[in-house]
Amino acid sequence: MIKKLFMRDFRNFSEVSLSFSDKLNVLTGENGQGKTNLLEAIFFTGMLRSFRTSRVADMKKIGSQSFYISCEADSDGKWTKKLEIEYGELRKLKIDSSIVKKASEFIRNLMTVAFSPDDIAIVNGNSRIRRRFIDICISMESPSYMSALLEYSEALLSRNRLLRSVSPDIKILRAFEPVMAEKASVISKYRLDYSELLKKEMQKILCDYMRDETDFDIRYRNSSGTFSKDEYMNKFEKERNKDILRKMTSFGPQTDEFDFFLNSKLLRCFGSTGQCRFISLCLKMAELNLLLKTEENIKKAVVLVDDVTGELDSRARDYFFKVINRAGQTFFTFTSVPTDKYFKEASIYKINSGRVASLYV
Repeated sequence: MIKKLFMRDFRNFSEVSLSFSDKLNVLTGENGQGKTNLLEAIFFTGMLRSFRTSRVADMKKIGSQSFYISCEADSDGKWTKKLEIEYGELRKLKIDSSIVKKASEFIRNLMTVAFSPDDIAIVNGNSRIRRRFIDICISMESPSYMSALLEYSEALLSRNRLLRSVSPDIKILRAFEPVMAEKASVISKYRLDYSELLKKEMQKILCDYMRDETDFDIRYRNSSGTFSKDEYMNKFEKERNKDILRKMTSFGPQTDEFDFFLNSKLLRCFGSTGQCRFISLCLKMAELNLLLKTEENIKKAVVLVDDVTGELDSRARDYFFKVINRAGQTFFTFTSVPTDKYFKEASIYKINSGRVASLYV
């Protein structure tokens, strides 16, 4: 859980230092004042990614060349770690003042799960959003998956850059392919396994909440049609000339798809807005449940809830709070101080134009 947070030049925050409650924290303020920005900083500290954008430059305060986040994380009094992130032209990571070179060594110190109105795009948005959701879920549990994903992405970027050149060198193209084939095989196997786990957890949630039989399915479509390194290598050999003409790598994890079905209906094509929003919320709860399988993860878990409870009825709210209350620490955003029963013990903070004040802690 987060004990203290310091930010400099992050979004609309020039400089702010905060201490938080061990359990429940509520951020209040009018729209556009920085509530979601603060949640984003916490999420970024845990995952080195934003839940809002894929562009790190978007998180730098306007006119600034870099941003800095420092977080003091505690695990039920058993250990305290200082996590530091500085993003300028280069990324600098530190744990307890020691430089960390690999992202996979940094992210498991704080496990952040964010609930946002934009989560509906996981269900009805494009395939990139679904891949990103699955990648974040697996990366929190498996540093080896994140390493494979980063290595594959770097090789893919280099191969595509070469493919866009006037006359790609075949020998250099071939040099990237063994690494890509090996990492693609790892990625696809992890994605298949996690899809099955997520489907089972979703079925439990829907059965528990709906109180009747609801048919939910996730179908992972591996665009390469293989999970074997050797078969990936064969596909590279077969598709290389076509890729040169296309000027891009036409297959691999970057083109995989995850199809969500409710009662045999493909949701992104035939689901109503209400159904897609409900299933997206359930997917995030399933993600959290899978993360909280161990006592260690429960203590590290930080849940961030950005304006997703307003449309829930009382039974849905009760169920939602039952799920998230298992996490070590939670943060909510509201435009005004909530008065319902869930927040009687909460610490309340007021955010106004990038400044934060404690109302009561």
